[in-house]
Amino acid sequence: MSLTDVVNNSCEVEVSQVYGDLFSDGNLLCNDDENKPLLLASEQIVHLMDGWKYFSSSLNALLNNSENNAIHFAYYGQLRGALSLFSGKGIRLKFRDSFYIDQTGVVQPFHGNQTHDCVWKIWKQWKNSNNAQEIIETGFKLQTDLTMGVIKNSLSMVDPALTLNNLGYDFFHLKNDHDERNRRSYQADQACKEFKLLEKGDVDFVKELHELLLPSIESSLKFDNFLVSYLVDIAAVEYQENSAPDKTKDEVLDTFIQRLSDDTGLSCEVLESQLGYQGFKVLEYASDEKTNMKNILSRTLFMLRIATLSVQRNIEQYGNQNIKDWFLRWHESVGNIVQNSEIELVDLSQDLLEAIDNLNFDENDELPAALWNAENINFSYKLTRPDMMLAWGL
Repeated sequence: MSLTDVVNNSCEVEVSQVYGDLFSDGNLLCNDDENKPLLLASEQIVHLMDGWKYFSSSLNALLNNSENNAIHFAYYGQLRGALSLFSGKGIRLKFRDSFYIDQTGVVQPFHGNQTHDCVWKIWKQWKNSNNAQEIIETGFKLQTDLTMGVIKNSLSMVDPALTLNNLGYDFFHLKNDHDERNRRSYQADQACKEFKLLEKGDVDFVKELHELLLPSIESSLKFDNFLVSYLVDIAAVEYQENSAPDKTKDEVLDTFIQRLSDDTGLSCEVLESQLGYQGFKVLEYASDEKTNMKNILSRTLFMLRIATLSVQRNIEQYGNQNIKDWFLRWHESVGNIVQNSEIELVDLSQDLLEAIDNLNFDENDELPAALWNAENINFSYKLTRPDMMLAWGL
């Protein structure tokens, strides 16, 4: 059986519709591992949470000037994000125990050994699936009703070739990131290199990653807004170069905005303010094929955001108070909140904002030492916990 058949024949509905049965005994997320849809729903969530924890470890390594470890952990964040997405699609990838649930609800085993290689082969198929399209087109948005799908359909009326850069799938160069992870994980590079201090630009990069995780008024995360704006900006550049060389990019954007206004009823002024791409470097790093530290970490953020949207979608459609109680316990178990605290989970976003705004050091301060002094340590710590986003992002 080919991996293409696995993806095409698997059924996400079998997994999503059992979300209401998770944590039903108040003890285990899954209390029956023979119930394969329930097992996959549980593993979708756990892979996601572990992916964010790997990303937390990556940023902690970066702020302690350990670039190789940062790449190592970031790659595993990507891997677990992909496994979460596959679980949500009805596919379990595990050494000697891989299976998928087909359209009739029957469990079908398949050969899924050599996990890393298999993950990226399945990814190539999954990214073209209807499941992927639905998550991307409904999850990323500028505001509640202005989704990526609405924008894509509107711009296709301007030019059918405008596909918003394959809805962002071109961001992923996963095989290359895997090869770089191998090099960084197993080679003693430092033996032939001089020591260097952490750079301010690396700290600014970590701040930007977290700023994109802050809640947005228009949608759940700022990342969503800026991704849509970024892809529309790219589409405008491509359209101007290929179809309207006599116009400027801004004039093309005006054409896009007018079309969106006609289709959605939103004013051009509102659309213009929301589509103003603000030059977040994370999105540029993610789309670059390079496998430097910032490129890989940016792609990890993108992968985990897509995986989070998939879980969020299932919770909104089928979840109940049980699953909310489990997430509360998870946040307690990893130290995001204290048991029986009166702090609301959504209030953690304010802690993150304060960390971004208040982490400061002088131009002549040595890094990373200045990050961990008495004045900054609390703020620096919060900038190693992107998993806090799950408190308001789910």
